[in-house]
Amino acid sequence: MGRKSIDIIGKRFGKLTPIEQCGKNEKGELLYNCLCDCGNKVIASSHKLKIGNTRSCGCLKSERYSLIGKRFGKLTVIEKQDKPNGEKCNFYLCKCDCGKTKTVRSGDLLSGRTVSCGCYGLERLLEYVCL
Repeated sequence: MGRKSIDIIGKRFGKLTPIEQCGKNEKGELLYNCLCDCGNKVIASSHKLKIGNTRSCGCLKSERYSLIGKRFGKLTVIEKQDKPNGEKCNFYLCKCDCGKTKTVRSGDLLSGRTVSCGCYGLERLLEYVCL
């Protein structure tokens, strides 16, 4: 005699809410189509949902690595921007100490390639010319 399956549709598991059952996996676990709080959908097994192994569509991981509020040189990251078509990296809107804003690739911030809106390079040039 097998275990009685418990209906989990409509219950919350982290950021996920199962909205419909959609089959079984190779282990015989029920699979559910789940709606994430961020708006994405993902298929997850009832087992992984119940033990807390699957808690989002993947957006929790990206939130953990967010650069918002972090400082890079003269730039402070304000918000994440939409990716332009074909781009794989994240873009962030940053505010410079001089007051200007600039959209910068995450890789350019993390590598130190971009540390200001451009004013830092101009300041260094002016210092060199004035010597």
